[in-house]
Amino acid sequence: MYPNPAAGLLMLDFKNADKWLGQEIKIMTVNGQVLLRHTITSKTDKIDISSLGRGLYFIYGTVNGERLSLNFLKL
Repeated sequence: MYPNPAAGLLMLDFKNADKWLGQEIKIMTVNGQVLLRHTITSKTDKIDISSLGRGLYFIYGTVNGERLSLNFLKL
């Protein structure tokens, strides 16, 4: 995931993980509120985070029992 911190677009790299294609991930606040849902459409996927306020956010997803858990800072 890059850049971190980010302002407009967040890039996710799934080059070695085809299993994530077509899967949904969630962007959540520190309080657990889901703000965005995004379906992975390519091995290098972009998420528009420009609508989010400044702060710390978490990205969560699950596929075949494998969990994705990342965090990023929105500027």
